[in-house]
Amino acid sequence: MFARLGRVVAHHPRVIVVGWLVLAVLGYGLAVLGVHGESLFERLGTGEPTAPGSESTQGRAILEDADESGTSLTLVLSQVDPASTELADALAPARTQLAEIPGVASVIDPLVLPDGVENPAAAPLVAQQGDGFLVVVDLEPSLSSAQHATAVDAVAARLREVPAELRSAAPHATGIVGGTPLIVDEITSQVEQDLRRGEAITLPLALVVMVLVFGGFLAAAMPMAGALASIAGGLATVLGLSYVMEVDASVVNVVTVLGLGLSIDYGLLIVSRFREELHRLVDHDEGRAARRRRGDGAVAAAVEATMATAGRTVAFSALTVGISIAALLVFPRRSCARSGPPVARWS
Repeated sequence: MFARLGRVVAHHPRVIVVGWLVLAVLGYGLAVLGVHGESLFERLGTGEPTAPGSESTQGRAILEDADESGTSLTLVLSQVDPASTELADALAPARTQLAEIPGVASVIDPLVLPDGVENPAAAPLVAQQGDGFLVVVDLEPSLSSAQHATAVDAVAARLREVPAELRSAAPHATGIVGGTPLIVDEITSQVEQDLRRGEAITLPLALVVMVLVFGGFLAAAMPMAGALASIAGGLATVLGLSYVMEVDASVVNVVTVLGLGLSIDYGLLIVSRFREELHRLVDHDEGRAARRRRGDGAVAAAVEATMATAGRTVAFSALTVGISIAALLVFPRRSCARSGPPVARWS
């Protein structure tokens, strides 16, 4: 089977190269650029690890089922006096505009309550030092994904403008906008930046090392081309899986590390074996056959022998890696909870 695959590759090199190029470009286009409308990084999520069946997971599920509220975004205002009348007047326009954003259910801050910060209900919203307070914007829970994303962007943008608008009443006012959607966006954005920075650093360094090892750019570029195609295919696969399951942002780093490491390793093995086979076939005529056109009998025979030996090794090695990683699906994550009194207690 591998020998036949080698013959096909040797006799149709342009078709094979163009086919892989199309797949790589398509994979990067879908996963990284989001040419279909949504990139992989926009579909990633993040959160604390959970153990199915544990008490904490069950408690979280109960709370989520009982919670009928929507997403909340919070503006933390610092270096302001919550009891200032001027501050309340300066904040009123922003509060009104936030409430008018489609999808906003409520806008809460201590200045809108009767008696302001003196109201006991304002205590959770006011800093203990009395130099700041919170503005909390709740979204409607029934929003669609598109409506939710639009509302989050609009509310976050409006909240970021508030500190500057309060400078007339509080010259030193500063603010930080937070919320779960913003945290997830920051994490996935950082993952995307790390991916690009990592590829920009590791790929050139790996190419330089392989040029020194092989003594030529063309031979060294083959494993790099395989690594790029592998990463593109891996990211596109993860994009497809994101439509049927939740995918954590850390998966992207795992895909790139495995794709880069294994592809370079396998590429070195394939290229080294091909050069050995080619030299074995042409050394008897002092290298004159090495100047033949690509695709001649010697090159085709070398490709066939390479695929029948090193190609088979790579296939079984990759299959072993796949089976090893897939074994993680077999072992369930179990809770560490135990009955009875605790063995030790932190003081």
